[in-house]
Amino acid sequence: MAAIPLLEETSGGTAGAMVSGLAGLTRDADPAHIEILANNRPERKLAIYPASAGFDLVEELDYLCARTVEPNVFFNPRFLAPAMPRLEDREVRLAVIRDGDEYRNRLRLLVP
Repeated sequence: MAAIPLLEETSGGTAGAMVSGLAGLTRDADPAHIEILANNRPERKLAIYPASAGFDLVEELDYLCARTVEPNVFFNPRFLAPAMPRLEDREVRLAVIRDGDEYRNRLRLLVP
């Protein structure tokens, strides 16, 4: 069973422009930012999962954990996945950022 996110947002989506417009931050785009956004980078997606979804994401979390610069035992999926649902006195969510599309993507960031 695949984990279903509570919230999912894609980079370059309309939400960023809408929020900056509401905040009164409308201005011309910086040419350096246009160059960064114009290349063929894969889209980035932010997804927020419930605490129990850690069990469904163990394989991806294991991949990410094996490639960290400084490993942290508390971010290891064998510790993190069982611990998150047991924090009953707090509302815990798991935020992840992925690069790619629905056929091929890679987990880039994990924030409990």
